[in-house]
Amino acid sequence: MTFRYTHDLEILIVTLTQQGIDVPQKVKECAFLSVFAWETRYPGFEDSVTIEEYQNVIHKAEIVVAWAEKVLES
Repeated sequence: MTFRYTHDLEILIVTLTQQGIDVPQKVKECAFLSVFAWETRYPGFEDSVTIEEYQNVIHKAEIVVAWAEKVLES
């Protein structure tokens, strides 16, 4: 399986789906993390991240990582 080098979760999800890999909805819903990371990477461009936002994105990232690890182990 060949993938384009990218950190964009949406592109990765589309590519996986095109390759016949079933990506759960809860993982697809995490595609926003790529934009979030880009928008919050540099101070001053967006409002500061709240603790609630931080906790939410960490939880969402953990969902993606757990799923990816499960796929790689199978």
